[in-house]
Amino acid sequence: MIRDLAPAKPWQRHLLIRLARIDQKIQVLRMTIALDRGVAEQSAAAIQLHASLASTVAELVKGRTDVTTKAAMRFALGLGKRVREALVVSAPTDV
Repeated sequence: MIRDLAPAKPWQRHLLIRLARIDQKIQVLRMTIALDRGVAEQSAAAIQLHASLASTVAELVKGRTDVTTKAAMRFALGLGKRVREALVVSAPTDV
């Protein structure tokens, strides 16, 4: 999405900045998995990625962003949620 977004309008420039930050968080998550970091570190990275996606989508809904971009970001948010759910370990329950 970063490659296809022309920074002609203010919302596009702002979105590019947000997407670059999201891309960094994806890289961090990839590295925590590739380097077999602890579950806590992987969970934290997944939570941070999802939070960045959620805040970006929430911001886009209020702005002048086109429908296609909004849909793409909602799709990315859904994927981020699935990643978070897969990697975040819930607290153990006493039985």
